[in-house]
Amino acid sequence: MSTAEGGAEHVQAISSESFAAGLEAFRKTGYTIIITSSHQGTPLAQAELPAKMVLVLGQGREGLSDRAFQQGDISLSIGGTGNVESLNISVAPGILLAEWWRRNA
Repeated sequence: MSTAEGGAEHVQAISSESFAAGLEAFRKTGYTIIITSSHQGTPLAQAELPAKMVLVLGQGREGLSDRAFQQGDISLSIGGTGNVESLNISVAPGILLAEWWRRNA
């Protein structure tokens, strides 16, 4: 397991048979699966962010696979200038979590 400093002390790691099975386990315990895209989805400013959510973010240029994208309950996009393809993988969750905190704290 590889985590950022302090990550393993505060976040419990889980394992599952597959990505889809892991998401379904979260869903069964009341979590909403939020997927992100730079091309489609409800703009973050207009979206409802549930108190219990799992964020699924894609990798760099490839984003999420079509199969992973179909696993989400809500698809979100973070608006920008259109001058870049997508946000850095460390920036996007920061924006999403800050907005979640602003609404749910």
